[in-house]
Amino acid sequence: MNDREGRLSLEEMFPDYGAMKTGRPRYPVYHPISPGKLFLLSFFSFGFYDVYWFYQNWMIVRRRERSHISPLWRASIAPIYCPALFGRVQNSAQEILSEDTVHLKWLGLLYLLVRIASNIPWTYSLVLFPMGGVFLIPAQLVINRIHHRLDDAVQTTRSRQV
Repeated sequence: MNDREGRLSLEEMFPDYGAMKTGRPRYPVYHPISPGKLFLLSFFSFGFYDVYWFYQNWMIVRRRERSHISPLWRASIAPIYCPALFGRVQNSAQEILSEDTVHLKWLGLLYLLVRIASNIPWTYSLVLFPMGGVFLIPAQLVINRIHHRLDDAVQTTRSRQV
């Protein structure tokens, strides 16, 4: 049920929230990974890991919202859909963490601009393209704080044992 301000409750926003409170989530709220690992994978793959990161996040959003979005297409043209994903992360942070992360939407737009600039031949393409992952790190930090708040059982891949 909507609250008095017209926003969705946590149970409506995250159908798996009850399972998360009990410590047995079926899947994470967003793709969990440590920020350092995200940067290294993004940098050394020349931005190809960014596509995987977006794909994983859109898959989780699709499952959670039970929507008909196409994670493959949204990941393949990730710079265009980056502000939309960052907006969802920002809304989740406002709802769950009670903090305003206005900078995420701007970072999504900046990510789009850097990706466009990295494809222009006369720019510093080899420098700009792998550095796009830098703009994903603040969003990942917020995602990790959301996971920590909802349930300590959702751990970052850094702390998982192989």
